[in-house]
Amino acid sequence: MAKKFVLKEIQIEQNLWPGRWDLFKQIAAARSVALDIQVVATTEEELVKKSTEILDSDANLILINPSHSDRVLKSLFTSTMTSFHNGACDLLVHEKDSWWPRCLLEDSFVKTISREVKEVEQKKSSLLVGATGAARILAPALTKLGYKKIHIAEESEEIGQKLVRDLKKRIFDVDFRWVSAQEITQLPGDYSILINTLPLSSNSPVLEELYFFNFLAARALVVDLNIIPLKSPLIIEGEKFGTRHLAGAFVAAYKDLVLAKEILGLPIDAEKYTKAFVEAAGKVTFDVTPFLERFEKRGQI
Repeated sequence: MAKKFVLKEIQIEQNLWPGRWDLFKQIAAARSVALDIQVVATTEEELVKKSTEILDSDANLILINPSHSDRVLKSLFTSTMTSFHNGACDLLVHEKDSWWPRCLLEDSFVKTISREVKEVEQKKSSLLVGATGAARILAPALTKLGYKKIHIAEESEEIGQKLVRDLKKRIFDVDFRWVSAQEITQLPGDYSILINTLPLSSNSPVLEELYFFNFLAARALVVDLNIIPLKSPLIIEGEKFGTRHLAGAFVAAYKDLVLAKEILGLPIDAEKYTKAFVEAAGKVTFDVTPFLERFEKRGQI
């Protein structure tokens, strides 16, 4: 009898795309894979309680935002080398009566860059926006791409410096540095990749300071992990300055592909799935005007 997978995704941020899993479920059903996907909404305050309830439910797979994974992991006693190395995870897998943390984002990000972008100037600097759980996972991903200078733009010096210290303990021979919001416009134009890990709802002044893009090198790549909108305000503004861009929907699609192959044993055509997923994301309506106005106001100061 085929194993039944019950995947529960814990969401704190507003669900901007209710049909996000429709394509994935259709493919699983067509391949006779027993897969039940449920999106579980909760709040920051109820996260630990809700996570504990899900851990004790019928779920055998749990997707979580890497930025909240540390709070969930504190209740677990098992770990994998990858999650220990990153200090964060985005998937919990139930095996042999235990929950095991996994990281889908690291592998999927490397695959996305390699297949969708193909070329980045890794000898230059990289900038991660937000000292988040996603940033913890993406730092080693950037080293796999060849980057030796990884800087973290974060509003809070305490949080930013803590992430830098943690990364230095785990990854050697890499220039990790915290960058304050005030420093961003004074950075040298040596950054070949910018990756935003902050949600659209973030009020961090770091996002406003990115508006000028004067720290980016020629043909720099702007990546925004937000899936919706397909063209985020950051990407729209970056295009005005001639940057290349990679929408978060591409990264999300490759995360699905890693999940399907490595966890579910479900091979999916990467090119067809990515194209269909990104097209579906592009049909989701979202008003970016208020966010663009935020950038424009900063530019007028």
